[in-house]
Amino acid sequence: MQKQLQQIIDNIDAGLTGDDTKDVEYLHNCAEKYKDEAHQMEIRRHIGRHLAKRLSDEQQKEFSAAYQSDLNRMKQTLGEALMLIKAKDIPAAEKLLADNGLSDGMYENVMNDDTVTTYLEFENPVEEAYYKVKFQPEKRIMDVGLPFRTSYQLAAFIAVENKELDRALRILDTGIKRCPFAADLIFERGEVYKMQNRLPELYKTMTENSSYFYRRGDIAHYFRNIGWYFSSEKDWDAAICCYATSAMWKSHPMVNNELTYIEQESKRPFDDINNLIQDPEQWKAVLAKHSLNIIPVDPLWLELFMYVGEQAETAGQFAYAANCYHLHHDLTESAESKARLEACVAKLPNT
Repeated sequence: MQKQLQQIIDNIDAGLTGDDTKDVEYLHNCAEKYKDEAHQMEIRRHIGRHLAKRLSDEQQKEFSAAYQSDLNRMKQTLGEALMLIKAKDIPAAEKLLADNGLSDGMYENVMNDDTVTTYLEFENPVEEAYYKVKFQPEKRIMDVGLPFRTSYQLAAFIAVENKELDRALRILDTGIKRCPFAADLIFERGEVYKMQNRLPELYKTMTENSSYFYRRGDIAHYFRNIGWYFSSEKDWDAAICCYATSAMWKSHPMVNNELTYIEQESKRPFDDINNLIQDPEQWKAVLAKHSLNIIPVDPLWLELFMYVGEQAETAGQFAYAANCYHLHHDLTESAESKARLEACVAKLPNT
């Protein structure tokens, strides 16, 4: 099949004359000719690249302006839907998304992957770098700026509100495929599994994604979810250790609530529970029995935060460098990243 695709591309290229007017007509004819081929997506994109090269400067500006206008309109629609959700007007938000073809988030065939390119959305360049280093993808990875994450997040929220839990999971699965490090989508999938009482799936989605969390709040959230799983299984020691570890990463009122619940349900003395909470070495030992680490952060994140931060600082991009150093320091409390952070902040305007 790949050989057949290459043959078609070679045939298309061979028919180009160098006359832009003739070539544009020829390329449109090729698009029609090959519209039913198995690799039509790759063929269309190859033809599209040729057509883009043959646009006049004015046409290129018009195309770019039209694309940006569509993108801005989509982002505005999603922003309006979010405001409606915050105002608890779910029916209006649902209608707004439906009227704009976003009931289930962005259509799966928008920027569909082909044999050459995978289209993803990353929150920042470090995520994209992590993906490329971690997974060594054979295909080109592109983030074209489409708001995949927000569209799936809002659509899934509305599905959950309407108690359409299976539909919510389908939306979230698509969203996580497009946005592999979107912690909010991963946690929302976990919440749906809780609602469905699907404990093994909850545990699996949390542990499989644990190394992708690189913010303290997300790591703390991960351990609360794992603690909830162990509590549901009445594995009290593991649950207590998860909640204690969660509080180590970032405090949250839910931790105390859950520990109170465990005390009541397990009938264990408070001092017994408190002794375990106060002993991090016991947390490590208890969680190690489940192949869990109290520091689940992939070291690659830390390496990339420092490397990308240094590159940005050298390029004079002090705001972005400061953000990288902040993320590194937040996880490690490193004196070096703190000093670099402060140095970059000092170079920002109006600081």
